[in-house]
Parts: sequence; C-alpha cells; structure tokens
Amino acid sequence: MPKELIKDNVKWLDAPLYLNSKFYDRYIEVSFPSPIDAGYNARTIDYVYVDEKTSEVYRGSVDPSATVYVEFSSISPDFMDLI
Repeated sequence: MPKELIKDNVKWLDAPLYLNSKFYDRYIEVSFPSPIDAGYNARTIDYVYVDEKTSEVYRGSVDPSATVYVEFSSISPDFMDLI
C-alpha cells in the first residue's frame, strides 16, 4: 500500500514496544465488525470464507455466535515491497 494512502493513519507510540527482538514505534489500527454485529445487522459487506482444509470458498452470512481468531505477526522483508 502506498505511503500516501496510509500516512494519516499511522500512529506513533510514546514509548516504543520491544517484541520479538525488535522495536515497534508506530502502528495502524485495523477495525472490523464483530460477529454479533455482522450477524444481526444488515451490512453491505460480501462475507467470504475459505475452508483451510479443502481450500473451498463460501459466501454467506455471519453466525452471530461465531468464535473470532485474530492472529498477529511481523512481516519479514521478503514479503514487503517498498514503493
């Protein structure tokens, strides 16, 4: 993503975070609706699910009682393109 599109969304930490032998001094907030909100409220979002075992793609509504898994990781330089 070009820097011009995210420059206003980058937030700086007053005290850098040391994690996994690296310092992190800025971040971008990512927000998404909770399963209960998405399940009970009509949204103009096309929900797509991928079955990790079979790689099949499903479209449909959200189960309001679904469990949400959030995974965080660092991005290695091999997977970054600087523009």
